[in-house]
Amino acid sequence: MNIKHAIALVTGSGSGIGRATARRLARDGATVAVNDIDEGLALESVRVIEQDGGRAGVMPGDVANDDGMRKIIDDVCASFGRLDILVNNAGIVEAGITPREVFPELEPARWLRVVDVNVRGVLFGTQHAIAAMRNSGGGVIINIASMAGIGVGPHPAPVYAASKAAVVRFTAALAPLGRRLNIRVNCICPDWVDTPMVQRTRAAVSAEEWRAIAPSVMTQPEEIADAVVTMITDDSLAGRVMLCVGPKPWPLMEPTKPPK
Repeated sequence: MNIKHAIALVTGSGSGIGRATARRLARDGATVAVNDIDEGLALESVRVIEQDGGRAGVMPGDVANDDGMRKIIDDVCASFGRLDILVNNAGIVEAGITPREVFPELEPARWLRVVDVNVRGVLFGTQHAIAAMRNSGGGVIINIASMAGIGVGPHPAPVYAASKAAVVRFTAALAPLGRRLNIRVNCICPDWVDTPMVQRTRAAVSAEEWRAIAPSVMTQPEEIADAVVTMITDDSLAGRVMLCVGPKPWPLMEPTKPPK
């Protein structure tokens, strides 16, 4: 897909990876709908994009709510005429990663919110985006997961890891939509990225704990935005998962089948 003149929606784009992605898409010529549950942060992202010379508008709302997500996408189509690109970026982690603050000690209301935003938000967004994109002949959906969702080892934030694993598997399962509907759904799995969410995690643990879990040099949000653009513009990619860890170019996971 050519990003120039496209209409893009980036959820959770008030900061971090979302803001960097919205800015990059706008620089490449897209009109960007900036979503965040915090309207003030969304407005700031729009201001930054417009300062860069780009085009953007605010679409506030909670992606974890079906009616809310439907309204966000309906508003994008009403404001800009269609939807070509959706980046399901909105995501949260348990409130810290110390043993007192994660599953099983964390109360259900707090870990359920992680599932609601990270899983339900992606499913709602994808479903409503597909409905909109079918009307205009196709589109691209990029789901932002995490390296936390890859593999079968331990992780200090288990609900977050499980939610991101769900996004990875969901994306891969939608590969046939590329041929059937001309709607390509792909997934990006960042490792540790220097975002406000990660900095809050860093503040919640000791220096020793931080050194044990995080790399000495973190990926920058703009690098993930570059990866998003790669997966949008490569028309051969559908249902693919990019592992954003280690030296670049970052690899794609090979599709696998369950053992018989």
